[in-house]
Amino acid sequence: MNYKKLLWWIPTIVCIVAIIFMATQPVPRLPAKQLDKVVHVALYGVLAFLLYLSLHYTGVKRTLLIAILIAVLVGAVDESLQALTKSRHSSIDDFFADLVGAAAGGMICRKLISPRNISFFFAVLLITAFFRPYPAQADELDVLNRPVNVSGLTGMLVTTSPYTTPQGVVELGISGLDESSIKPVYSQSEFPLTITVGLTERSELALRGSYWHVEDEDKKKSRGAGDAELSWKWNFITAEEYSTKPAVALIIAGIFPTAEQVGGFSSVVHWGARAGLSGGIEITWEEHVMAIYADVQLSVQDLSDEALRDRYHTANAGLLFPVSKHRNIQLILEYNIVSGKDQDSIYGLDHTAVTPGIRLVSEGFNFSMGMQFLRKERSDEDNSTRVIGTTSIKF
Repeated sequence: MNYKKLLWWIPTIVCIVAIIFMATQPVPRLPAKQLDKVVHVALYGVLAFLLYLSLHYTGVKRTLLIAILIAVLVGAVDESLQALTKSRHSSIDDFFADLVGAAAGGMICRKLISPRNISFFFAVLLITAFFRPYPAQADELDVLNRPVNVSGLTGMLVTTSPYTTPQGVVELGISGLDESSIKPVYSQSEFPLTITVGLTERSELALRGSYWHVEDEDKKKSRGAGDAELSWKWNFITAEEYSTKPAVALIIAGIFPTAEQVGGFSSVVHWGARAGLSGGIEITWEEHVMAIYADVQLSVQDLSDEALRDRYHTANAGLLFPVSKHRNIQLILEYNIVSGKDQDSIYGLDHTAVTPGIRLVSEGFNFSMGMQFLRKERSDEDNSTRVIGTTSIKF
C-alpha cells in the first residue's frame, strides 16, 4: 500500500470531524441570514474540494460524483445533529446551501486538475438548486412529497411505490446513472428524462426516454438515444394517508425500440413489456413518517422471435426514513433483484444490488442520490458500483 497517498485524506478527515463537532455545539446566530448561507456554501465547497483531491490522488474513479455524494451525506448528518442539539435547528435552506457549495467546490477542483467539461447532470443539479417553485420556509411543509423514481413512476430511487402523482399534476424528472466496471472494463452513463402525469386520483402515466454515453476497454466512446418506455400505474387498493393499512397498485409498461440497434443502446429489438404489482405502507408517529415500499414485475421481450425472446422478473424493496423534523431530508435503503434474464443488453444480466441513498424534498421539488452496489451472477463479470441521482419538479 502506498501510504503517501493516504496523507491526502488527513485534511479531509479533519474537515469532516470539525463539521460534525460544530453541529453538536451551541453557536451564536450570525447577524444576517444571507451570511449564514454564505458560510454553508463556503464550508461545503471546501469539503468537496478536499474530497476531490483525496479521491483523485488515491486513484478512485468517478471522483466528482463520489466527492459530491460524500459531501451531501455529511450535510445530511450535519443537519440531523443540529435538529437534536439544543439551541440549534436544522433548515432545508441550509441543506440547499450545502448542496450548492458541494457541487461548486467539487467542480472547481476538477477544473483545476483537469480541463474537461463539467458533466451535464451536475449542471442541471446546480440550476435546480436555485430554481425553487415551492415554499421557501421549511416550517411551512407538513406533508410528505412522493416524487418519481428513475423510471418515471412514483417511488424511491429504483423501487416503485403504490402511490400516484396527484390528479392534474405534471412532474418533470431528470436522472443520471453512472456505472464503472473492471471486468469487463467499461464505463457507461445513462441520462433518463421522464414526464409523469396524474390522470386521476389513483392513476398516473409516465413517459421515459434516455441518452447514453459508453466507453469500452479500448477507450472507444459511443453515445446515442435509448429506448422509449410508457408506464401506467393504478392504485386499486387505497389507504388513508399515513395509515398502517397497505396500499397496492397495478403496473403495466410498454418498451419501444427507438434506439439504434447498431449503437447497442437498445434493450429490445421489436418490443418489450412489463407488468406487476407494487405495495407499501407509511407509518406515522409523532412528527415522523417511515415508508416501506416493494414491487415485483415480470418483463417479457420479443416473444415473436425465438432467438431474441426473453422472460425475467425484477423485485425491489425499500425503506424510507426522515432524519429531519420537517421530513425534508430522508434516508433511503433499497434492495434490488433482476433474475432469469437470458438476453444481454445495455442494462446487463442477472444481478442483485443494495442501494443506500438520501433524498431532499419539498412540496414541489425532489433531489435524490444514492450508490448502488451491484453483485453480478456471471463468473466472467466482476461486481461494480453505480451512482444514481434524480431530480424532479412538480407543476
